[in-house]
Amino acid sequence: MVVIEKSAPYSVQVDASKYSFKGYFNRYRWMSFRYQTALFAERADIHSVLDVGAAGSFLGTLLGYFRPDITYHTLDIDPALKPTYVGGITSIPLNDNAYDAVSAFQVLEHIEFTDFDQALSELKRVSKK
Repeated sequence: MVVIEKSAPYSVQVDASKYSFKGYFNRYRWMSFRYQTALFAERADIHSVLDVGAAGSFLGTLLGYFRPDITYHTLDIDPALKPTYVGGITSIPLNDNAYDAVSAFQVLEHIEFTDFDQALSELKRVSKK
């Protein structure tokens, strides 16, 4: 785990215990994950993914099964989730175009409206596609 940014003014909003199977994976979230995962798994031109706010790294587990050729890394403000990088979405200190694709599933609703444009800009900046 690499700490790359202090995430102020954000703090952990979801307790890690909520990411249990029973607490987190209801049928609506399953449908959402199916469509979101397909965006990466079905594209032959995707070889690296940064998952922002990865929760329990569910996307990584699915990609590991269906697309083990994809390099999968995570960014989260909660070090307890053991992300690859500890940091925030509004200032991602990675190089431009560092990953083929970047995901932020179930994350953007936790961003302050005033930070939304910056967050989207950062996601776009570190993504090639």
